[in-house]
Amino acid sequence: MRTYRTCWGFTAILVTAVAVVAAVPSVGVGPLLAETVALAILGLTFGVAWSVDGQRWWRPARQGATWFALGGILVIGLPEAIGAWSIPVLVLIGSSAPVVVEQANRYWRARRPVKATDHPEKLSDRDLMRRWRSSYDEMRRQGCPATDVLRLVQERSLLLDEVERRDPAGFEQWLERVAPRETQDR
Repeated sequence: MRTYRTCWGFTAILVTAVAVVAAVPSVGVGPLLAETVALAILGLTFGVAWSVDGQRWWRPARQGATWFALGGILVIGLPEAIGAWSIPVLVLIGSSAPVVVEQANRYWRARRPVKATDHPEKLSDRDLMRRWRSSYDEMRRQGCPATDVLRLVQERSLLLDEVERRDPAGFEQWLERVAPRETQDR
């Protein structure tokens, strides 16, 4: 997903740069800058309002400001650059955003979960990873009883042991890649 985020971000920056270059001659630098700042402030406000934890309001605020400013530039500048094609491009950029793709993946995994198991050795590599991710989502679910959390922790221990057994050399690298993402969600 990290590679996808990077590629999508690079593409979004490139399309935004094209939109800015196209918008400046017709709209002007001052109005474009004012619109971008106004939308960034609006996005910042939405981000603060939507932050779940009062202690961690900065990340959603920053993301809201970025999304609103980016969207405003694209809506104003892209029609100047590519005309009517701007609508499908905007839909494609919005629907392929990493946040949207991650939510779609979570929805898909929730609809097709890998069942809990006491025998992870019977799972394929793909199902082992899917079970790892779905067990994490189950633990994060609001109102998950302590007995279920304990069961999930025990299952995740078995899953970790199986991942390490299958690929001892790659286990440490995999753990370094996965663990920061899960601790970041807290």
